[in-house]
Amino acid sequence: MCSYRFCFILILALAPLAPGAGTRALAQTNRLAFPEIWLATRSGSPAIASADAAREAAEIAQHRAARHWLPRLYAGGRTLSTNDAGMALISKLAERNVTGMDLAPLPLNEPGPQTHSRLSLGAELPLFEGGSRVALRAAAAKNAEATKLERALAERLEYARAATAHGSLILLEEQREALALLKRLTEGTLERYELGGRANPLGHSGYLGLRSLKLRLEGELSMNQAKHQAAHALLRTLAPLPGSWSPAESRLQEHLSTAIDPYLGETPESLRVRSQTLLAEGLESLAGAERARFLPRIALFGEGTTSFGQGARATSYQAGIEIQWSLLNFADHGALGEARARARGQERLAAATRATEAADRAALLESGRALAAQLKLARESLQLLEQQSEIARKLFQNGQINALQLTEVFARRVDLITAKTQMEEGLLQAKTRLLTLSTGALPALANEVSR
Repeated sequence: MCSYRFCFILILALAPLAPGAGTRALAQTNRLAFPEIWLATRSGSPAIASADAAREAAEIAQHRAARHWLPRLYAGGRTLSTNDAGMALISKLAERNVTGMDLAPLPLNEPGPQTHSRLSLGAELPLFEGGSRVALRAAAAKNAEATKLERALAERLEYARAATAHGSLILLEEQREALALLKRLTEGTLERYELGGRANPLGHSGYLGLRSLKLRLEGELSMNQAKHQAAHALLRTLAPLPGSWSPAESRLQEHLSTAIDPYLGETPESLRVRSQTLLAEGLESLAGAERARFLPRIALFGEGTTSFGQGARATSYQAGIEIQWSLLNFADHGALGEARARARGQERLAAATRATEAADRAALLESGRALAAQLKLARESLQLLEQQSEIARKLFQNGQINALQLTEVFARRVDLITAKTQMEEGLLQAKTRLLTLSTGALPALANEVSR
């Protein structure tokens, strides 16, 4: 590991001696495009894995609820040793082994220790359960559909988080490159500046202005580095990524046009709203199950029994129809009202989320359009400022403008670089937020990314 790090540092140190070679090596080994980031995120995200498990559990529950009409089979067994007179007589009757001797007063009252066993096998077929099982099946189906949507939402949220962090890295690297260039220009100017003595107030003021600009650039670059590290840390929590890498995309627009814009289809309802609506419908079905508490239950049953003990064995059976009806149970009082209140609460939550997301979608669309227009102007202004900076630097070298005037041009360029980055951050946030409110399928990259 140490030798690897030494070689890597040596390559970076020698990069200026071989222009282009070090850049090509980094591009080959340490550049990752967003499809690769998303592939690693989707396969390693704990949030998506949790949503997968919840969906699987809901589907199993749905299949279980759908089998409510099948008969219930059961088996049982019991062995006992007793000298209880009543139990001994009943056990012998079940074994069809009662004799005249057993009915004499002394053996009847003092039977002595005896061992008896009983095996049973039975079945029960529900005919009517008040609609409770049908309601539970409907609720389980709604819940399974809701968990499928929640799984899709979890994937979309992870995609948006990864896309935001990856886009932030693109922005930060672009900003760092622009600020580092200005820092080099400022430092070069300071090294060659000869009029910064205190005896020359105008020259010294220009010198102080250049020093102040240099300190500001160092602060901006430090903040850039902190944000860069935070974005890398976030992506490492989403996916197992290498320790050192850079985005393959060089501009934000490239990232937006390939990773976000194709999946921003407008939909009347988001995945979250649709999931909440299904959960409300499921709770309404559960209210029907609560209503069944007050209705009769009817079932067919049959049971066969084998009894043996004291050297005797006998079989018997029973079959018939069973009706159960709870006429009074104070624990059930209010259960139906509670279920209906839960359903109403979930319906209102879905309605509130729908209204909030509709307002958010409209605001985000308008904000995105405004930011895109501002960015277009900012890019044009930055190109003009770059040209002005070059002209001002030449004029300063020829003595036609002073250091304060050059500092002002450089400072305006720093302001515009910072403002442009903030606009791009806002546009990225707006588009990824819109992505979470959309419902279109995300890219299936498992078979598209070459390993």
